[in-house]
Amino acid sequence: MIFTFVIVLVITALYAYLIIYLLFGWIRKSKFELKTNQNSTTSVSVIIVARNEADNIADCLEALLQQDYQKNLYEIIVVDDHSEDNTAEIIRSYGHKIKGIPLSEHDLDPNLVAFKKRGIEIAVDNADGELIITTDADCMMGKSWVSTIVSYYEKYKPKMICGSVLCEANQSLVQQFQKLDFLVMAGVSGALINNKQPIMCNGANLAYEKSAFKEVGGYKTSKNIASGDDVHLLNTFGKRFPNKIHLLISNKATVYTRPLKSWKKLFYQRVRWGGKAKSNSSMPNRAIAIVTLSFNLVPIFLIISHWLSANSYRLIAIGYWLLTKILLDLIFIKTINQHFKQKLYLSTFLIIEIIHIFYIAVIGICSNFVSPKWKGRSL
Repeated sequence: MIFTFVIVLVITALYAYLIIYLLFGWIRKSKFELKTNQNSTTSVSVIIVARNEADNIADCLEALLQQDYQKNLYEIIVVDDHSEDNTAEIIRSYGHKIKGIPLSEHDLDPNLVAFKKRGIEIAVDNADGELIITTDADCMMGKSWVSTIVSYYEKYKPKMICGSVLCEANQSLVQQFQKLDFLVMAGVSGALINNKQPIMCNGANLAYEKSAFKEVGGYKTSKNIASGDDVHLLNTFGKRFPNKIHLLISNKATVYTRPLKSWKKLFYQRVRWGGKAKSNSSMPNRAIAIVTLSFNLVPIFLIISHWLSANSYRLIAIGYWLLTKILLDLIFIKTINQHFKQKLYLSTFLIIEIIHIFYIAVIGICSNFVSPKWKGRSL
């Protein structure tokens, strides 16, 4: 009995320390404000690699074409990754407004598995911009997105800039779950970058120098891993430029992605994302994964032990554990949301907290055994 409570107490203490560590990482970075009438001189190439995005890509391209950055310093490059819908036709319909590149027209290694990474490399080769910005075809951004990123780049000159990605959502539980999950991921990845431990980012809002991309060899160290174009490049940059990776916090530089509409699609997406972490063997990444998974397995462990040997103290322990989790997570989320001003509901948050216990446990385990499919491809 005493041994059980000591284990639970230690795991809870480690989780509390992790939240405090992340909180201090987040608050050490202030929000960046775009200066008006700034005369930027940096040439920019925005890159999208799209596969089967006919339902989304037109809205994304319209948002990119409406950017207020200087047109003579700005280009849009879209790589069609063997789409099986009419994505390619939509790309071609924009004519000279964008630079379209069919991946199928390039000589590819017959054993290629990392199609998106190869698409980015080809786009960078064809880019005229000195600053590369990547996003996804299912994303939307405000008209000053590019201007804000460039303004930050010209002020601080980092090698890589990691922006925030949030999720649009209606009132359905599955979409509210994603909205909260993206907010947490933005906070965790941002806090780690501020703490000089860059192990997470989102390729839907990522910028880096073209010359730096070439210097590190692009994706040569991860070309045999299908997913993870963002985190693998982040890790490569982190090794070469450890103090030149910055977090950009700005509402004008935030990208919004569209939510998945079912729990099944969400499950496979998160299992795919979990596979990225599996290929990252860094100590901070492993420590965070172990602490988070262990903490969320605590109630399952207590329930099983209570079933094997009924004891009311274990049920009381679950109650205290749940209260601790809710308080720690709520403090972290509210701190992050001071920047983003997302509309959150306490009742929805409490329901999602319960779901999150099983979500973390299931995804953490399944990502090591399940081989997900993405748009018709096995990963």
